[in-house]
Amino acid sequence: MKHSFIIPARFTFSPAAIAAIERIRADWQAQFGDHPEIVSVAWGLYDFDNGKRGEGVIVSFYTREQRAEMAEFIQIVSGLETIFFTIRRYAPHFDGKVIDFSNERFFFLRAPA
Repeated sequence: MKHSFIIPARFTFSPAAIAAIERIRADWQAQFGDHPEIVSVAWGLYDFDNGKRGEGVIVSFYTREQRAEMAEFIQIVSGLETIFFTIRRYAPHFDGKVIDFSNERFFFLRAPA
């Protein structure tokens, strides 16, 4: 990592999460026509329409067109080029965890098996 302000990605992706990422990547490219190359991981805060609030893992992408401006922030996580887009306050949620995926919970954090 080139900058001291980059928060190290201290998590891994499960095989189920990697498979979901690849499915979403293919759908994204088919729908939007751009190339989702770099995985983005963040901690999201949600306000639902029913007034409830929640928080959890968000997985998205940076595109091929964004690569040059984001290249210095890329870390390799479980073989995937990943940008860990969070602030220090939320980083401990990820420490030592596995990002997993299920159809019921989507992306979520769990302890390693």
